Amino acid sequence: MSILSRIYENFLQEEIVFDNKYIVKLEKTKSAKIKAVVSTPDSIVKLMVQRTLGEKIEGLSPDQIMDLKIGDLAVGSGIFLIEAYNYLENYLVDWYSTKEGVVATPYSVPFKVKKTIVQKVFRGFDINNQAVQLTKFSLLLRLLSYEDKERIMEISPLLPSLEETIICGNSLVDERDVDITAMSYEESEDIVPMVNQVFDTIKFDVIIGNPPYLQTKEIIESTSNIEINVYKTKYSSVYKQYDKYFMFIERALELIKKDGFTILLVPNKFFTVGAATKLREFITQKYGLTFIIDFKTTQVFHGVINYVAIVQFGNYSDKTFQYSVADSVDSAFEIENGLIYDITKLETSHWFLTQDIKLRNQYEFAMEHFPNIETAVVPVNGIQTSANNVFLIEKKYIVEETKENIIFEVNKKKRIERFSIEKSLLKDFYQTPPKVQGRSYMPLIANKYVIFPYKNGKIIDYNTMEDKYPNTLEYFTNHKQDLLPKVMGGKRDVQYCVEWYQYGRTQFLKESNVDKIIVGVMTNQPNFNIDRKRMLIASGGTAGYIALMKKEDSPYSLEYIQAWLSHSFTDMIFQTIGSSFEGDFYTHGTSMYEDIPLLPIVFSDSYQKEKYDKIVSCVKKIEEINQQIESGLNSKELKFREKQKNAHISNINEIFDELIQFKVENKGE
Repeated sequence: MSILSRIYENFLQEEIVFDNKYIVKLEKTKSAKIKAVVSTPDSIVKLMVQRTLGEKIEGLSPDQIMDLKIGDLAVGSGIFLIEAYNYLENYLVDWYSTKEGVVATPYSVPFKVKKTIVQKVFRGFDINNQAVQLTKFSLLLRLLSYEDKERIMEISPLLPSLEETIICGNSLVDERDVDITAMSYEESEDIVPMVNQVFDTIKFDVIIGNPPYLQTKEIIESTSNIEINVYKTKYSSVYKQYDKYFMFIERALELIKKDGFTILLVPNKFFTVGAATKLREFITQKYGLTFIIDFKTTQVFHGVINYVAIVQFGNYSDKTFQYSVADSVDSAFEIENGLIYDITKLETSHWFLTQDIKLRNQYEFAMEHFPNIETAVVPVNGIQTSANNVFLIEKKYIVEETKENIIFEVNKKKRIERFSIEKSLLKDFYQTPPKVQGRSYMPLIANKYVIFPYKNGKIIDYNTMEDKYPNTLEYFTNHKQDLLPKVMGGKRDVQYCVEWYQYGRTQFLKESNVDKIIVGVMTNQPNFNIDRKRMLIASGGTAGYIALMKKEDSPYSLEYIQAWLSHSFTDMIFQTIGSSFEGDFYTHGTSMYEDIPLLPIVFSDSYQKEKYDKIVSCVKKIEEINQQIESGLNSKELKFREKQKNAHISNINEIFDELIQFKVENKGE
């Protein structure tokens, strides 16, 4: 059956098309372009079926099994239903052989029982008709396996009809969700709304599967506005940058019986990302979990990078579930018990899930007794120019510098062009190459400038640019086609457009005038550094940098905050609630800080104040060492200064360890 699933996957990768000259050629299908076709590894399917059906059918008779309803809402090649059938058949082989006292063989199960199971127990749905036909064929082929002529020659009809059980239709959209009278035939064929009666008349004991993973951008590219509007009105999980599998989780939970459950292979990012906040609320408030097997960054798909977990959901009065981590599919089979969590105690902003019970207990203590770090800092995104190719200038291209201007050259269409920019409109821009990874307590060096046509957070008007900054205006004019906003006939996305040369967004225009902590969003270690040069940064998604701005009324210095965020305890929190990626990388985005505790200092307590002052002093000494390193040192002295710096970092971490222990012993005081 796995061979058929591979054939199905390849079939959906390419299609025959005719171009304008009626020449036949192969092109990637829409599904392939948006990476919607990925078959589930056989071993994962076996694991999920074993974990689910083993619990569900234990002790059941054949008649009771034939009353079950097992469904897959995105059936694909039918691999989950085939494996579910295998499991049921093996169970019945043992049941009949035990009852009759004979050797267990596939012939132990009457063919009529097998036929009834295929026809009555399984339900499969898919928007792709080829998938539906393949699933029907696979199920019928599996039904006939191990049979011989003598056992089936008297049975008529030999094969069951699956027309009403394996159905081509949209599991997320029913006919009642759309106005059929207002739709074109093409729209109907694209959406394939499910006939209302299909889900009105059935509730499932088990829903199993691997739903499609499609980010919001990919949904917009591949889905009609009619269907997207249904998503927005029908599913509470459609929130911010949602993913299609969010809705499949929600739909599956709505379709199970009170004692039913659903087990799905889904990306593990829904545990933590902000876009899944509403989904987490839906699960915790209305339903529950039995277990999570988290593969973290272990890859289970062939040729496709996805970070996934096996999650079993259901209607459970017991609000506890087990969480475990598997570093391979084989090790997942060996998992018996995980760390027990109470779903009612999980925050909707992030689910803090770890196998480390000590870390979990420390985190729960800190969240109960420590303030949130956002009481001391405000996390903000950097600038968004929406035209970095124009606004950013690499310093290596500067060929001349005067008191008022810099002059740089660019290679444009095989010719060298020279431009002049007023220095007063330039700010250092901090950006590292993708493969260069930063870490805490390192010097920040900007190798680029960004043109900053703003004063006090407001765009400099055209007349002022013409009068005071003619060189920069000339440069902008030379690149006007790249800068022109959509509202003025161009292509650039610019909010609140006043001048055609302004940034695409208005964020981080005033914050650039104060000291701050610059944070690497995607790193494999702590990467928090104090910026006293007031550089600009940019961020986007899981890339780039964000800034932490100290609140005016906060008694905590930037040095203390940097040191706390760089400590191993805080780093483990980021690793746990951040999105994980290959190479042990994890995120530090702006949405995470509401779940980051800040170790509080009672400044009137001499012991705590002394520890605080030592931490701040060590950080300042590290900054001094970094300045010495920047000025240029011979290799021998550089090695000594690095050794000094590491000693200060060790001292900081030891002091925090002592403070954490002190807080635990004194219940947070």
